[in-house]
Amino acid sequence: MGHDQRFKELLRLFLQPFLEYFFPHVASRLDLASPEFVDKELFEDPPEGTHRVADLVARVATRGGESDLLLVHIEVQAEKRSDVPPRMFDYYALLRRTYRLPVVPLVVYLRGGGAPLTREVYREDPVGLDTLRFQYHRLVLAQLDAETHLRTEDALLAGLAALMDRSKVDDPLLLRLSMLDRIGKSDYDPYRKFLLANLVEVYYELRDNEVERFERALARPEFKEAKKMATSHVDRIMEEGREEGRQEGRQEGRNEGRNEGVVLGKQQTLLRLLRKKFGDLPTGMMERVQAIASAESLDCLLDQVLEARTLDEMDLPDPSRDSR
Repeated sequence: MGHDQRFKELLRLFLQPFLEYFFPHVASRLDLASPEFVDKELFEDPPEGTHRVADLVARVATRGGESDLLLVHIEVQAEKRSDVPPRMFDYYALLRRTYRLPVVPLVVYLRGGGAPLTREVYREDPVGLDTLRFQYHRLVLAQLDAETHLRTEDALLAGLAALMDRSKVDDPLLLRLSMLDRIGKSDYDPYRKFLLANLVEVYYELRDNEVERFERALARPEFKEAKKMATSHVDRIMEEGREEGRQEGRQEGRNEGRNEGVVLGKQQTLLRLLRKKFGDLPTGMMERVQAIASAESLDCLLDQVLEARTLDEMDLPDPSRDSR
C-alpha cells in the first residue's frame, strides 16, 4: 500500500475525530458513529463512459435538516492545482446524480500556502452571466502549527502534525519523538497506531546527521513508547513486503519451476521493501535486483534493509559496472 493510499485509509478509519476537529461545523450536523463507505467509482456516461475514482465517500445520517442522509466527499491533494475546483464540481455532480443525496465536499491539501481553513469557489460566468457558483471547504495541513496541535489529547493530531509547519520548532528531533510517543501511548488499536506512525516516518524525514542522535534518544527510558512505534512500523513494512513477495513468488513458482519462483519472489520482496523504505527507486535499480540469481544473496540483502539508512548502504551489485 503506497503512502497516498495509507493517508486515505487513515481518513476512513479516523473520519469522526478528523471532522470533529477540523470541520466542527460540519460534524455537529452529522451522526458519524457508523458511516457507510460507498463505491467511489463514478461514471460520467454510464455504464461504459469515462470513470472517475473519488478518494473517500461516506453516507452518513444527519442530525435534523431537510435530508435524513447525505454524502461526505473528501479529496486528498498533495498541493493546490488549477484543475481541483472544476474536478470537485464534477465529483459533486456525479455523486448527486448517482446517489440522489446532498453532498458535502471537502478538500485536504498536504502542502501549499494560503489560509489553513477556508472555502474555495468554482465559478462559471460566461459573458458575465454568473451561471454557476460552487464552493467547498478546504484544509491546508502545512499551514497549521505542528507543536500547537501536538498538545491536543487525540493521537490523530500527533500523526497529522508531521505534515504541519515545523519552522518555529526549537528541537525538531524532540518533536518527532513526542509524536511517536503520543501515538504509542494512545488507546488506538495496533493498525491505527501503525497508520499514524507511518505519517511520521514518511513525512517527517530525518537528515543524515540527525539519524544517530534520534536512535540514541530512542534508547532513553522516557521514550520507550516512541521506540516501540518506530520498531513496530519497520517490522510491519517488512512483513507487508515479504508477504507480497511470497504471494508473487508462489504464483511465479507455479509457472517457472520451484527454484526460479523462490528467487523471483525474493527479488520482488526486496524491490517492494526498497520502495517502501526509500521511496521511488533510481533508474536501473530493478535490473540490478533482477540480476541477483542467488537466493542466499537475496536473503542477506533482505536482512540488510532493516539496518540501511540510505539506498547506497545497501551496496547492491551493479552488473553494468562489473562488466567494464
